Amino acid sequence: MDFDLTGRTVIHAGAYVGETALYYAKKGAIVYAFEPNPDCYNVADLNLKLNHELAKNIALKNYAIGEDDYVEFPNIKCSGGASVYSNVKDKVKVRSVSISTILKEFKINNPDILDIDIKGEEFKVIYDRSLEKFKIIRIEYTTEIEGKKLGNVDDIINKLREYGFNKIRVYKHNEVIYDLSEHGTIHAVK
Repeated sequence: MDFDLTGRTVIHAGAYVGETALYYAKKGAIVYAFEPNPDCYNVADLNLKLNHELAKNIALKNYAIGEDDYVEFPNIKCSGGASVYSNVKDKVKVRSVSISTILKEFKINNPDILDIDIKGEEFKVIYDRSLEKFKIIRIEYTTEIEGKKLGNVDDIINKLREYGFNKIRVYKHNEVIYDLSEHGTIHAVK
């Protein structure tokens, strides 16, 4: 997405260390970034402080994205691989919010881009009808974590079509050997 995003609203779930939120802000977007891993959140917060001009357009919260509740999230060093489905003993309680709640709490009426990398929770988020308000959605999906089947990529695609997305592309986003039925990225545009 190398284009002008001036004045556009981006919701970025699974912000990791903040690099993608900073990229969107550099392109002119107003960014709402969410990262549940406490260590990654702290690194992202530091990265925003180091880029204070760009950070003016970024709201960063230590939230998980999924359903409105609290979740037990792995309290591990920042690696980008943690999930609420991970079998890790040391966990921390983190607020979890739906996309609908984000739109309501931040008073976002016309969201533009939803970019999520939420390690399995995409199979819950996809049922939130507020997704139909977005113009572009990018979802990194994983159908199975630690032996637990979470969903099917076709379920995500079918819901996106139901929400009015008619240009949908599924692709690999890294060099790791996975079948697209197990792991990949979906880019959907209206």
